[in-house]
Amino acid sequence: MCTTGQLPYSEWSTSDDIMHDRTGLTVKQYGLVYKHIFKHLFTLRQRRMITTDNEYLPTPHNMLLLTLYYLRRYRSIDFIAHEFRLSHATLHHIISTTLDSLCIYMVPSLIDFLHSILSTSPQLDNIANNIKLIVDSTPICIPQPKSKDERKKYYHIKSHTNYAVKFQIATSLSGMIVSVSDVVHGSMHDNKLFKQSPLPALLNDNCQVLGDKGYMGNKHVIIPHKKRKHSEITSSESAINKIQNSVRVVVENVFHRIKQYRIVGTVYQGEKTDTVKISSIVKVVCALTNLIMQDQPVRA
Repeated sequence: MCTTGQLPYSEWSTSDDIMHDRTGLTVKQYGLVYKHIFKHLFTLRQRRMITTDNEYLPTPHNMLLLTLYYLRRYRSIDFIAHEFRLSHATLHHIISTTLDSLCIYMVPSLIDFLHSILSTSPQLDNIANNIKLIVDSTPICIPQPKSKDERKKYYHIKSHTNYAVKFQIATSLSGMIVSVSDVVHGSMHDNKLFKQSPLPALLNDNCQVLGDKGYMGNKHVIIPHKKRKHSEITSSESAINKIQNSVRVVVENVFHRIKQYRIVGTVYQGEKTDTVKISSIVKVVCALTNLIMQDQPVRA
């Protein structure tokens, strides 16, 4: 463990175990992330070497590692600032600047819709070989809002606090994330979230998406067969549902990977109305998850 006041790169970069424990990445994976943004961070640091608190900004390596540590462990800014002997304002500037750089320079290269065309699944060949993607949403828990109107707005039954913001991803059949929506309040229906996301414009007859019943009625979205009013589903429909459900487990495994970053896997303590910031965090975490899955694919 780094001692108080010691910036991390000199220690964490010596071991995959230490690097993974603090950031979720191996040393090699960290190096790939750093290549995307080091020029931008270096330029920003040259422009503003000394912060408003008369502190020198850490090196680009340490700016990135402190940000990854924050996303992975989700300790408070005050805690991390004390641990590394930085002021609250300086650390906030580091994390904000680095997140912006990651969104601009890393996310587009690691979340690529074209990944979808590289994925095939023999399981679906006898059902619909134009299914290329899986879509689903997941909540990020938030504390209970104070007002009744806000509690209604952020209510989400699957959040263990019962309140959440949420986001939607689409993955290829192999599990790579190819689309991430902006974050919305927890009570928004999946159908509405889907229509507001970039995904509908990217789909066509040759690239359809597998979803659950929450996506009913959308063009190019395949959902499970449901029981009709006066009759049961047929045995063939039941078999198709079983195959589709076995394929859809991929997206649940991806959510599990995403939520190993505690900032989205535990109760988010930041300002819930700042959806631009939360969306940036989600997209960076999804991009990092894709990078990890290149070496460690999810179980299909």
